[in-house]
Amino acid sequence: MRIGIEAQRLYRKNKHGMDIVALELIKGLQKVDKENEYFIFIKEDEDKQILEATDNFHLVELSSSVYPIWEQYTLPKAVKEYKIDLLHCTANTAPLKVDVPLVVTVHDIIFLEHINLKKGTWYNRIGNLYRRWIVPKLIDKCAMITTVSDYEKENIKNYFKLDDSNIQTIHNGVGTHFRPISDNNELSNIRSKYSLPERFILAFGNQDPRKNFANNLDAYVKVRRAGHDIKLVVTDVKDSYLDGLLQSMDATDLATDIVKLGYVPNRDLPYIYNLAEIFVFPSTRESFGIPVLESMGCGTPVVSSETSSIPEIAGDAAILVSPYKSDEIFEGVRKLLENKDLYADMREASIARAPLFSWEASARKSVEMYQSVYNKSKAS
Repeated sequence: MRIGIEAQRLYRKNKHGMDIVALELIKGLQKVDKENEYFIFIKEDEDKQILEATDNFHLVELSSSVYPIWEQYTLPKAVKEYKIDLLHCTANTAPLKVDVPLVVTVHDIIFLEHINLKKGTWYNRIGNLYRRWIVPKLIDKCAMITTVSDYEKENIKNYFKLDDSNIQTIHNGVGTHFRPISDNNELSNIRSKYSLPERFILAFGNQDPRKNFANNLDAYVKVRRAGHDIKLVVTDVKDSYLDGLLQSMDATDLATDIVKLGYVPNRDLPYIYNLAEIFVFPSTRESFGIPVLESMGCGTPVVSSETSSIPEIAGDAAILVSPYKSDEIFEGVRKLLENKDLYADMREASIARAPLFSWEASARKSVEMYQSVYNKSKAS
């Protein structure tokens, strides 16, 4: 087969969730499939060293343009030019007109369930509007829809009234670089690079309301008010947003105890997870929750949500609480800080759980799915 994979944002410098998923899936495919020929379609950008071509994996850089034009015009043109047998679009959306079997990974349908144009960044809002418009038009055009958890599969099935033959779960994985690190020199270098304190809780400062940073921060304030001398390290948070939350919580005295990192490259994240005492991720809605597995792979205990896909992914290897109640998030953190036996048990369970989700397993399941879709198209 000549398989096309849309990886539009793979070369952008600051990669996030779906970009990392596409990258790791492609790397997994390179390991497990030496027979089929792959054409990875990528939009022009600066981070061109992130992936290497191999004998059967070709990196095709397509001229840059705004996302909808690149997807709806440039990509279908390339599919014809490279005589693709099957196209896999990896990030919720796809061309409406393409003359080959189409596979789309729909990571979630949050953008269809509700949309709030007053919250989140403008980038998030515009992206959600585009998805909201195009995804319902795509469903009947797909030879197969994949998603990343059984939880999300049920959401998509119910929303679009699909049966199991139209949709398949292919779990995400966790990179093998997310592991316990014992090299003190490497850890020390990262601690110095980011000016990390000796003891800290790690959190992500995403302003998307479902990431629930406000309750996360409120739980940290309660941890400090309970007498625990531990800092908070936050990635991707704006000063104005954080300052406003601290003022609303009457906790501006803690501002100097919060370390703001900005964007952290994926290659540095394993070290930061390893240096953290606890990772707190109380998202209200996740289709998978890769950061939970990343932290667990590094042996850092996790406090996360009892909602959406998190229990499916974390199993019994994390402290799961209601994300809507900062008191419960606080209690989860407090238990880990005060109970050494519980902390050790969670660390051991985390290290055992994470390897159950590998990118090579995701890749093998993807290859089987490609073959099935291709065979079905030839038989019809």
